Amino acid sequence: MGRYTVISEVTQSIINILQADLVPEPIRKKDLIAACSPGDKADIKVGLHLYDVQENGEFVNRNRIQRSSDQLQYPPMSITLYYMLTAYSNADPRERGIDAQRALGRCVQSLYDKAILSPDQLVGSLSDYNESIEISRHNMTFEEKQRIWHFPNVPYQLSVFYKVAPIYVESTRIKTVKPVSNIEITMNERS
Repeated sequence: MGRYTVISEVTQSIINILQADLVPEPIRKKDLIAACSPGDKADIKVGLHLYDVQENGEFVNRNRIQRSSDQLQYPPMSITLYYMLTAYSNADPRERGIDAQRALGRCVQSLYDKAILSPDQLVGSLSDYNESIEISRHNMTFEEKQRIWHFPNVPYQLSVFYKVAPIYVESTRIKTVKPVSNIEITMNERS
């Protein structure tokens, strides 16, 4: 569970993992791996693009959280994040495809090996809670991928797609309740 910053914290956590695993081979520098849209990738070699955020009905918590004797916090919202991961290369045109595929292969390997992110791998408010999140491949048809890759004047690049869940965004709504001061119990005899 995290604050409103939880979406960017998930993205940064994934980038940190990729940077640790891909630098210095096959990517020379950490700053060449970043969150970016394929339409404005600049000189990025590996780009992580968040393309969708959906409420996750599988992990709904309806119970309020007791914050104090007279305060209940509304339950967090559970969301799933959808990412597109793309590798780029500005190598010689004859080597460009192989260079990008090498980087993409290492990304796939890295995220497969670290499919469950533990709290010590997470940044920001995510690391404050003892919860793990799962990164899994999101298999799509080529047509679905092309619909997502809809950037004017940018040719389609080979990409892999992931979903990350469960992500909990805490509520800021607090309900004040009166503590129970008297309890009255009545017992009836049954015949």
